[in-house]
Amino acid sequence: MKSWDQFEKELCKIDAPALSTLREPASVEEIESLETVIDQRLSPELRELLLLHNGQQHWFDDGEMTPMIFGVCHFNGVDEIADHHASLCESLEEGFLTYDTEVEDPELRQGGQNWRREWIPFGELTFEITLLTDLAPGVDGTVGQVFMRSNEHNLSNVLAPSIGDFLSRYARWLASKGQHPCLWTSSFSDGE
Repeated sequence: MKSWDQFEKELCKIDAPALSTLREPASVEEIESLETVIDQRLSPELRELLLLHNGQQHWFDDGEMTPMIFGVCHFNGVDEIADHHASLCESLEEGFLTYDTEVEDPELRQGGQNWRREWIPFGELTFEITLLTDLAPGVDGTVGQVFMRSNEHNLSNVLAPSIGDFLSRYARWLASKGQHPCLWTSSFSDGE
């Protein structure tokens, strides 16, 4: 995956310790099992990414949090994706979250109180900030688009039309700014 290679090259320059936490590739069987559990077929780019690395280690053996690949988020492997997706779907079923299309108040639709089963959490910071890929976007969206969900911030902007584009934008940001981007700013989602 060319965009991952770019991303990894630039990340190595500013945060090499984060790269040491990457896991071995997921197997095709692990990915197919995940798809069965979440009852969704992953986007081709997420499948490809998981075949490169099955996410990253989130915690060191001593209990300390590892550096986050995406600045404010760890990169989830198949187990974290399954667990986080199941937890959010359970919250939806128990009424703690609202299915996105049922929310009339635009502020709630854009904030952290909504959820759709078609949103796949490939990055997270302890359930507070989540990077998602959208498998069933609205009319103006693109299948596989990347956005962020937060329990605290009112986020509505799409970060990139695909995981590959997200990784390319992130790599360009790292190369030009020498630091992780603040993903909830419009300058990142605008590709600056």
